[in-house]
Amino acid sequence: MTDRQLMQWALYALEGSNAYDWPVVEDLKERLAQERKPVAWRKHYENSGYTYFDERWGTIPDGAEPLFSD
Repeated sequence: MTDRQLMQWALYALEGSNAYDWPVVEDLKERLAQERKPVAWRKHYENSGYTYFDERWGTIPDGAEPLFSD
């Protein structure tokens, strides 16, 4: 089990208990957000709709929205 998976399970357990207002819940959410790496990005263009990008493009345009796998 990866650290990310362990933290995700801990967060699920805390959210389902009375401990939801503990500061550790917010800390877990922040750490999980830091460990997430986008798998692709998308940017909306008025004339053509969404265009999708990944690291093969070399450069991700400013304002592109990150997309995650989980």
